Amino acid sequence: AFGPRVPCIMQKRHACPPARSSRQSAHRCTLNPSPASPYGQVKPQFAYAAGKAPPSLDALYDRLLAADAYVMVTPEYNHAPSPALVNILNHFGSSVFSFKPSAIVSYSQGQWGGCRAAVGLRPILSELGCLPVSAMVHVPRAHQVLDETGTPTGGAKEAERWHGYAHRTWSQLQWWGTAAKLHKQSNDPFAASPAFLSDPAQRNAAA
Repeated sequence: AFGPRVPCIMQKRHACPPARSSRQSAHRCTLNPSPASPYGQVKPQFAYAAGKAPPSLDALYDRLLAADAYVMVTPEYNHAPSPALVNILNHFGSSVFSFKPSAIVSYSQGQWGGCRAAVGLRPILSELGCLPVSAMVHVPRAHQVLDETGTPTGGAKEAERWHGYAHRTWSQLQWWGTAAKLHKQSNDPFAASPAFLSDPAQRNAAA
């Protein structure tokens, strides 16, 4: 299977990218559950009473809530995003993701690198409130260009080429992530746009 290769290289590169300006950047990057996770067998986290959700689901909720930004990695299945990824996202309310940016990384065994799946993922992320940055990363022929550890197979020169390609995406994600985090320190976004926590009728227009 070549799926784990792409998250591995994204985690390595995004966690501590080489400086391309006078300011070095470094981030803590957490790799969250793979499609093998059992979330399809349980209710959404928000459907449980407080303290009653499976511990693994609550643990993932805590990690997602604490994140300042997201990198969504998806293969392309039938020209669409991974159903496993969408399923995991649907186990959490949009307030978990809201007012944070996201970046999309797609991959496939073909020449297009999952770009159709990436385009299909954009409206899903927008509706969750973690707006995707404009730049994306697409990895064609992932089973050939990356080894099992997520290292580019062409050596150091090829690895630098991949970093240069992805740098635009990481720069945008860092800019928006930093801006959102700083602004939330002085302006609570949920004050004017509160999360829906009690009843679906909260979405209805006022009478």
